[in-house]
Amino acid sequence: MGSADHLVQMMEGYSKALYSSFYLFKNYDLLFDCGEGCAARLDRHQFRARWIAISHYHHDHTGGLKGLFLARAYTKGSNDRPLTVFYPESSPSLSRQRAWLKKELPRLPFRLDWIGVREGFAFQLNDPESRIPLELHALRADHSVRERCVAYKIVEKRRRLKTELAHLPEKEIAALARGTSRDELTEPYDKNILVYSGDSEPLAADSISDADLLLHDATFLMEEDREEQGHASVEQVLTLGTEAAVKGIVLCHISHRYSLRSVRRRVPYLVRKRGFTGTVWVQWLDRLECVYRNGS
Repeated sequence: MGSADHLVQMMEGYSKALYSSFYLFKNYDLLFDCGEGCAARLDRHQFRARWIAISHYHHDHTGGLKGLFLARAYTKGSNDRPLTVFYPESSPSLSRQRAWLKKELPRLPFRLDWIGVREGFAFQLNDPESRIPLELHALRADHSVRERCVAYKIVEKRRRLKTELAHLPEKEIAALARGTSRDELTEPYDKNILVYSGDSEPLAADSISDADLLLHDATFLMEEDREEQGHASVEQVLTLGTEAAVKGIVLCHISHRYSLRSVRRRVPYLVRKRGFTGTVWVQWLDRLECVYRNGS
């Protein structure tokens, strides 16, 4: 089973444009955004979240924070488990929301930290002594001119054979390895694992190349309906997926002016039109549905 398939199996999500969006990845203890009703829909899984990565202030992405904090404080579970919220720094609306939450909930039983981020930010999610460090990176997102917005990606810090040695026969590489340290033979690189756009125009392809899974705003099923900036169309996301050579795509935030039936019918056509060779899922309310798999 491919890595994209594994990631979607680890995901609990919900998406209804203008109402609520959130996506929990249980294998990373990471929640992307926290729209209204997040705690109720996640139920017992709410305690899995160690980190919350907020893309932007809008209510459908932050309206569930108070409910989640209250649920973690007063329902049965790991009530003292610390929680860290990453959010776009210099967001006046989020600053006001933080102050209001602190006033409304002055005595939570768990440690709550807020970390402001901007494009280029990186934070290690796993143990510093881990063999393969796992980092959360903030990326540029273009959605609102009034509010700072960010996208996120999870990156593994890996090593690979140095480029200048890649052409050598396997026997020569093995001989070099016997008398040379691993660090001298290899070079570090970032492996993009998971990307979340939040609400955004198409992300930059070079920033998400070879990602295993891309969750991207795909508000408009029909390109001609894209009458406003700040959101992407399904066709744009599939083009981005092809350019960035991602393995799988979850189409999120699809406008409910369309029916699920029309989405099922049109997406495979657009996949073939744009030459995307990976797997495509649609997040429709709390339902995650595979709508295209190469070869099927």
